[in-house]
Amino acid sequence: MFIKEIEVALLKGEIDLAIHSVKDLPVQITSGLVFAAYLKREDPRDVLVLKEGYNDINDLPQGAKIGTGSKRRMYQLIKYRPDLEIIPIRGNIDTRIRKIEDENLDGVVLAAAGLNRAGLNNHISYHLPIDIMIPAPAQGAQILHRIGRRPV
Repeated sequence: MFIKEIEVALLKGEIDLAIHSVKDLPVQITSGLVFAAYLKREDPRDVLVLKEGYNDINDLPQGAKIGTGSKRRMYQLIKYRPDLEIIPIRGNIDTRIRKIEDENLDGVVLAAAGLNRAGLNNHISYHLPIDIMIPAPAQGAQILHRIGRRPV
């Protein structure tokens, strides 16, 4: 839905271009728009932002509460640590980090790329190894989206 609003703004000429995370884009591009350029890819890994006192996934106590809005992340976490309690969460990066305290979570899983781009990488407690958490396809990649018929 958010992508659609941005595409409408592009087509109406309200904005000149948009930058999107590739993993969030639909497969079909809207007529009249082009993906103009792929930007340099950021770290594709997932990370844990943990409550103070915890350092990594193996440091968490049995039954620890971890927040994520992603089924992919949920299933991979449960495969590695079946004892974890996965709590569904939504919101932007700041909101998700705040839920650690507000909802008494032991941590949340986020994309390293998002934290790095937002200048919030100081919140990263642990980079999940790829043998524990395979990143989403195109995670960390961004694309420049604009009106036109061909890429720049």
